[in-house]
Amino acid sequence: MRHKVWCGAWIRTQVMLGICIGLVACGGGGQDAFKDAVAVNELNVIAIDVESDNSVVEVGMLENYRALGTVENDPGNPIDVTSRVTWRTSNNSVASINQAGILTGRSAGMVTVSAEWADLNASKELEVSSALLQSITIGDIPARISECGNAYQLSATGAYDDGSNRIITDDVVWTTSLLTLASIDRDGVLATFGAGSLDLVATRDDLNGTPIEGRATVTIEDNLNDIALTPVNPTLAVGEDRSFVATGSYTNDADRVITDSVTWSSTNADVATVSNEVGARGFVEAQAAGTATIRALCDPAEDFANDESLVTVVTPATINGIAINDGVTEVEVDLSEGTLQLEAYLTLSDSSRGDRVTESDDITWSVVSTISGTAAQVSNANGSQGLVSFTATGITEIRARYDSDTLGPFTDTIEVDVQ
Repeated sequence: MRHKVWCGAWIRTQVMLGICIGLVACGGGGQDAFKDAVAVNELNVIAIDVESDNSVVEVGMLENYRALGTVENDPGNPIDVTSRVTWRTSNNSVASINQAGILTGRSAGMVTVSAEWADLNASKELEVSSALLQSITIGDIPARISECGNAYQLSATGAYDDGSNRIITDDVVWTTSLLTLASIDRDGVLATFGAGSLDLVATRDDLNGTPIEGRATVTIEDNLNDIALTPVNPTLAVGEDRSFVATGSYTNDADRVITDSVTWSSTNADVATVSNEVGARGFVEAQAAGTATIRALCDPAEDFANDESLVTVVTPATINGIAINDGVTEVEVDLSEGTLQLEAYLTLSDSSRGDRVTESDDITWSVVSTISGTAAQVSNANGSQGLVSFTATGITEIRARYDSDTLGPFTDTIEVDVQ
């Protein structure tokens, strides 16, 4: 017999020792039960609820169940805890459910679907039916479907011989009559590429193996005016990558991001490549120094709606030395100043300034020689590295030497002329 964890009062105090003792005393089921209790406590979940699209499912068909947790300090925004709960049905011969919340109808009858998490539980009644599917209706078709649009979520509803109607969006096979104009994924999400008319098709077999088909004719409007790409003409270093975004401008419709609907191309894949893979469309990778034009095109048959972005790929700058006061060879200072702070920076192969290393653990400041007059001194003490002090006039050559585990040694010198 499995015991439930009726220790909510201890959990909500967040006293971990009390939780452990309470779980043992209540027969909490060991380590797994303890982890569940801790998770409930950390997320402040005070109740769970079970949801599904249908209360009736066919024999042999699937139904997705979700578990939502009510958060104590934000009850209006439940969180998805489907993967955290333990799923069960009251009769596995009627319907079974796995721990991802996917239920399979086994035979006609009634069954209770339950979810349990620590001391929280919820359930929902389900009928498994042997009624035959008669027809399929495609719904949620937008009033306006634009060229090069994406994320149009469609639905499929099945009508059965017992008079019932059920949502079967996830159970049908989605297709379009013209793949050059539009595609539909397995979840019923429509993406359009060109303008024109076509049929949307949802197909599924009934329990006798007879295919049932639903169709809807739609028109994709020729209303895309322009495409804008960002970033505009970026410079990337070899090995760097960047995600490009395509935004469509429409007639009588709002601008929208169409990154996943356009076709991406590069004029020079040796310099920069761009992806058309699902989930990575517009992802550019710099391969070698040079230039490449990244292009986004909606309908390959029509060349007017597109945009370009020139990508310049450069070889990454490398650290090649050190410079005191940006590389000047001499600095003059009045004796009355008493001190002079020198600054040291790493230098890069593109002549730019790298990191400041004046006070680095890897730098050593020293006096090289006294050229004339009285020598100045330079500090290596923490907090005052590179600080030159003097009490008389003279010219002193100061050196900075940088040597780390991965860089150097690099050296630079400067003459300090105290006047």
